[in-house]
Amino acid sequence: MTETFSTIARNASEAAYPALWRGLRLCWSASLGQTGDTLQTAVGTTTGTFSGTTAAGVWQRRHGKLCLDFDGTDDEAIISGSDRYRLGSRWTMAIWWRTDQASLSANDPIITSAGYFSSGDGSFVFRPSSTTNIQFASYELGGTNLEFLSTCPVPTIGQGWHQTILHCDGSTLRVQHDGQQLSSAVSHTKQINDLQQGLRFSDDHNNSKIDGSFAEAAFWSRDLTQPERLQLWRSGPGEWLARKRRRVYSIPGPAFQAGWATRATTIAGVLR
Repeated sequence: MTETFSTIARNASEAAYPALWRGLRLCWSASLGQTGDTLQTAVGTTTGTFSGTTAAGVWQRRHGKLCLDFDGTDDEAIISGSDRYRLGSRWTMAIWWRTDQASLSANDPIITSAGYFSSGDGSFVFRPSSTTNIQFASYELGGTNLEFLSTCPVPTIGQGWHQTILHCDGSTLRVQHDGQQLSSAVSHTKQINDLQQGLRFSDDHNNSKIDGSFAEAAFWSRDLTQPERLQLWRSGPGEWLARKRRRVYSIPGPAFQAGWATRATTIAGVLR
């Protein structure tokens, strides 16, 4: 049995951020640089497509970051679902986003799960409610509003980039915005499982859109620790994935042999 240098490099690169790969269910990042008609996920086995636009029209660089840039009229992106994307009752969502709108309301969704507003079991929507508040709502079967973070004050949402991290320990939903842990918190005990049907950028299934951009969205089936959340903020979109993406040529090499340790010890004794 042999192990290639490419495998060794992959394992070493993941070791740079070992904790951030634990429980990671789905991740899409513009930093992958794959700007074609298909949205390729960094983690996960599915792909996505555009609606209301073309790849040439939506892939842009805004404020120094490669992103999907939507016009607020009919543009949206959809990532296909998978049973592996169920988050459960303990979860974390981290989204890099920005907006060009001078005014914002709850009719301007940032991201939603596929079944929101229709029939999703454990569905959700993340959106602003004004230029100084953001909202998170979760639903069961798309009908009953079970948990709702109706007022979460944030600094004025200008046209720069923001990172919002929503995280739940199984009983309480909390928010970190632009690296700052916010005081707003609500009871949240329901599971988030509707990602099995997919994820939507800038769409709420009711023809509401946001004029804005998206650089990354990642979802974990656990509540990330504060150091992990701050690491995500400080690294910027895609940076924590960068070493994972690096590849080297595959050069066959021998697998590790237990006898090497004994031989090394013997040699060390001789040298002494």
